[in-house]
Amino acid sequence: AGGGPESLVVALTGGVTLAPADRKALERLGIRVREDWGENVTALVAASVKRTAKFLCAVACGVPVVDPSFLSACKTEGRILNPEAHILKDSEGERKFGFSLAASLKRASGGGGFLAGWTLMISRKCQKPPATELAEISKAAAAQRVVVVAPPPSSDFAKAWRETGNAEKEKTIFVAAPGDKAPAEGCRSVTPELLLDGALQQMRLTGSVLNKYTHTH
Repeated sequence: AGGGPESLVVALTGGVTLAPADRKALERLGIRVREDWGENVTALVAASVKRTAKFLCAVACGVPVVDPSFLSACKTEGRILNPEAHILKDSEGERKFGFSLAASLKRASGGGGFLAGWTLMISRKCQKPPATELAEISKAAAAQRVVVVAPPPSSDFAKAWRETGNAEKEKTIFVAAPGDKAPAEGCRSVTPELLLDGALQQMRLTGSVLNKYTHTH
């Protein structure tokens, strides 16, 4: 399946653990392990499909999501293997969330991000997941601009809307929390599910897709 890269920065999802000795062995091969997501992450290790911020960020930007056996195989071989040949296979999880991980990663790596060209205003009241995680997912999906704001009719939201150019407003989405009031006229309001499903399934944001996730006020 081809040779591997010279170095890797690997993030671990919850439930995946490594002994200190294994981390050191991997570091000697050129694999740096971290717990959190970051823009420099080049592979994510997961035992199953999860709708966590780390998992969604990886899929959103086409970073390979690999099975934990990938790290064991690298250690055994004494070199960095090609992560593309060790993509996680979780048919139950993929059925549950209605997507193919391999297909979504392929689309994301070649498509520039499903939020490319879009501006997102995210309600500070979002809790499941929190607004900060929704912003992180949006940035990983190549959103043009992401702002976390107090929901309308706050001055915070009004200021952000005023500063949005007319052309940009046509591709601006307000991600609303339950109970949020309707945003300014002309601003689409959607539920956080759009970002979660959109990242996993690598959706194209057509009018029908946006309508499906419209937030009812």
